[in-house]
Amino acid sequence: ALTSAFKAYRQSSMMILLAATFIIGTVHFLYFYQTSKFLKAIGLNDAYIMPAMSIGQFAEIAAMAGLGLMLRRLGFRKVIILGAGCYVLRYLVFANFALLPIEVIVVSQSLHGPCFACFYAAGFIYVDRMAPVDIRHSVQTLFGLMCFGIGPLTAGQLNGTLAAWCTPTGQMLDYERFWYATAAIGFVGLAVLVCLFHDQTESTAT
Repeated sequence: ALTSAFKAYRQSSMMILLAATFIIGTVHFLYFYQTSKFLKAIGLNDAYIMPAMSIGQFAEIAAMAGLGLMLRRLGFRKVIILGAGCYVLRYLVFANFALLPIEVIVVSQSLHGPCFACFYAAGFIYVDRMAPVDIRHSVQTLFGLMCFGIGPLTAGQLNGTLAAWCTPTGQMLDYERFWYATAAIGFVGLAVLVCLFHDQTESTAT
């Protein structure tokens, strides 16, 4: 079954999506590694850090509720690209924390909703749509492994590397540099999707 699942990813759109998921999945987990420390570093009171981050969870629920409508109106390609673009936008907002009111940084946590729903959830639905029925579970498992296995592991390594690169000797982590670097990595994943990803469900029987 696993061999057949790997063969399913030979389809161009599946291969491109998997590659983009490796990149986006990595920056996705940098959010969880750094955001609470970042909010504290820019002056948000400890008591408000978890409530601020919970905005993203509520936004995720709202985005998931509207995902079906978005997919019907826009299609997989536009929705998945929108999700990837929201990652880049979120980290660009974070990187400009010195120029923006802290309230804007807090409200930007809401971008977690379309990030997760439009990229991760829509990606799972796309893989489900494209996978042959008899190996659908195996194909989904491989995609989930990329999202929630390889992604977090790679993010852990990248977090340490970026943090070291963005921390001058004897000083605090330079979050402006850190988030710009994260946005740049996310932009690579976005560019891969914009340039190479095409919705093959449009020509595939469901």
